[in-house]
Amino acid sequence: MKKLLRHTLTVALVLLTAVGLSSCEDEHDLWMRDNIVGTWQIYDVRSYDYDVPYYPGDFMEFFYDGTYRGYGRNGFDERGDWDVTDNIISFDFNRDYRTDMAARVDAIGYDYMYLDVTDYYNHSHYYLRLRRY
Repeated sequence: MKKLLRHTLTVALVLLTAVGLSSCEDEHDLWMRDNIVGTWQIYDVRSYDYDVPYYPGDFMEFFYDGTYRGYGRNGFDERGDWDVTDNIISFDFNRDYRTDMAARVDAIGYDYMYLDVTDYYNHSHYYLRLRRY
């Protein structure tokens, strides 16, 4: 009887821990979404690749409904969808439900965000530093 009770309590503890951890991740993703939403201006671009579509002075707008707009120099204008999970912002520019660009949020505060970007669309990798506009 003691063995059954101990086993039941162990299983219950494991289940509660799993539920608790998954809800923390969901809360973190919601916190990230709330802090990413808004207009950001790129002020620094670092890359060893030549196929970087962004320049200092360009803007990135993240809307709460999951849509995205990038715009800036010489008529640069792109649109798509975005989502964030586990500190990775996924961009889908052509709505084919595939990630065209993944940006790991290395740091974020009220007025700054640093992104480590893997751009599958342009086959490049670069770092963006942004400030809230």
